[in-house]
Amino acid sequence: MTSEQLEALRQVLVASESGGLPALVTAVTSLMPSVLGCARVAVLLHDATGAVCASAAVDAGRPVDAALAPASWVDTRSARAPVVLLGRTGFELELVHTAPAATALGEALARVLAVVAQRQEALSNEHRLTALFNSGPVVVFRWRNAPGWPVEDVSPNVTKELGWAVEQLVGQPYAPHVHPDDLERVGDEVAAQVAAGHSYFEQQYRVFDRHGTARPVYDFTHVIRDDAGQVTHFHGYVFDDSRRHQAERDREELKARLAQSQKLEAVGTLASGVAHDFNNVLASVLAHLELARRRVDDARALEDLDQAMTAAQHGRDVVKQMLLFTRALGTPRAPLGLGPVVARALDLARAVIPREVMLTTDVDPSCPPVLADATQLEQVVLNLVTNAVHAMPTGGELTVGLATVSSGPGALADRRCVRLTVRDTGSGMPPEVLQRAFEPFFTTRAPNGTGLGLAMVHGIVTAHDGLVTLKSQPGEGTEAAVWLPCTTTLLPTPTPPPARDVAGHGELLAIVDDNAALAAATARLVESFGFSARVFTSAADLLTVAEREPGAFDLVVTDQSMPELTGVELAAALRARGVRVPVLVVTGLVTSVDISGVAPPVEVLAKPYRGEELAQVLVRLARLRH
Repeated sequence: MTSEQLEALRQVLVASESGGLPALVTAVTSLMPSVLGCARVAVLLHDATGAVCASAAVDAGRPVDAALAPASWVDTRSARAPVVLLGRTGFELELVHTAPAATALGEALARVLAVVAQRQEALSNEHRLTALFNSGPVVVFRWRNAPGWPVEDVSPNVTKELGWAVEQLVGQPYAPHVHPDDLERVGDEVAAQVAAGHSYFEQQYRVFDRHGTARPVYDFTHVIRDDAGQVTHFHGYVFDDSRRHQAERDREELKARLAQSQKLEAVGTLASGVAHDFNNVLASVLAHLELARRRVDDARALEDLDQAMTAAQHGRDVVKQMLLFTRALGTPRAPLGLGPVVARALDLARAVIPREVMLTTDVDPSCPPVLADATQLEQVVLNLVTNAVHAMPTGGELTVGLATVSSGPGALADRRCVRLTVRDTGSGMPPEVLQRAFEPFFTTRAPNGTGLGLAMVHGIVTAHDGLVTLKSQPGEGTEAAVWLPCTTTLLPTPTPPPARDVAGHGELLAIVDDNAALAAATARLVESFGFSARVFTSAADLLTVAEREPGAFDLVVTDQSMPELTGVELAAALRARGVRVPVLVVTGLVTSVDISGVAPPVEVLAKPYRGEELAQVLVRLARLRH
């Protein structure tokens, strides 16, 4: 019965209470066509004397005059009890009633309609609950306790959840749909639960959906027994467990990422700890090389000194990469074409590529720019090439490619990217090694490997908002791919190199550094550029002199990391004592230095530096001292 019909029943009941017997007959008559499926219905009610108590007729949904009904409607056969006569005259259905007590008929009819209304309402509620249940993710099975567990019934939502039609399962054994690797275990568990007398148990196994895909399910099973205690059926509530399994895989992946992050943090702590001392060493080396170069006239010796300076500068860049990798430094990025970067990196890498390894390049020169730092990406190429070479100790083919792709993997989906690939024909990696490839300190090249190469690559690429992927199979080589998002920013116009004839005019510099050797080397270096210098290995010693003679110095050059006061704190202390001369703070961690609280002029210079870089800054600051 539809909701409209149910509402009509309610209206009939209301009519019987408020309008009496005539209203009841009229309401029932109007309801009959929809309930019984007849187009024309007539109802005539009279008492034992033949007097008409109530009548009504409906034709095609419209009330008609019941007085025009044929005489055959009148029943003269009995006056003893209510009788319903069905006849065929002008109407499809005629109900003629003879009643000694019309009110008794009305009450009886009202009670019947009330029962019908209650049952229809209960049925409607049942339908709603069934629809609600069938729209959920739990599939209900009824299995017979027989070999193969024949399916006697299954809820319709099995089609939505597993793709099977109800008729494809009912009457068929359930066992063939269970994964063969799980079937024996499932059968043993069912037998054990039944033998133990349990009425409820849970199981996890895999079933095949309509497309043959194994789906993990969680089965809540109720055991049905007859009066003799024999198991006749099982009622199973089967829930697709794929979502939970995926959530567990995601959770394990997050745990792995957390572990890797913690390892990277440990590397960062180590790198930050040694960076200061290593930078001091490199700064001293560069300063002495600059001094030596100014005192040598031999062309071969100058060439050797230039090579040494290039190596020291490369060491400086390596320290910078370690700090960038550990996020101790920010990532300075600018629009950059990767073609020249790859070319320079391969020129440097040729020294480590043996003759047994054939290098092939496939570089598209028209690749759009990316926001990047050239030195960092050169380091990426060098590390990937070095790893590939070590994977081919007896020779092979090394292919380096650069191309533009319309979309990248993962977070770079639907973003235009430049893809750098380094492919080798080496031994490849098994899955357990591939899974740990980006872990710091993990290496298969002990005792000569550090395990930082791919970890460094991962850190640099991630800092550039990119992704790095590895594909490898034992015996089939390895392909590393770096994906960097393109930028619409134009490449910068090249600027001419700075002039090399910068020089001071005898300005007196206070050089402050707790490393006495580096302070002395810095003093000699600035003196070679026309400045004069006085060395202080303690910030307190400089403050003592400044209190006596506030104008004793024209500039102050101070290291940032010192035991008593940092360089910034020393600059603030000088300002508090009325010393207004320019202050230059040198540090290996530029982005960690905040000079906003110190009155200018004050600047920061990254260490280690070349002599010319230091001289240019000092000349500029010297012009600001007045």
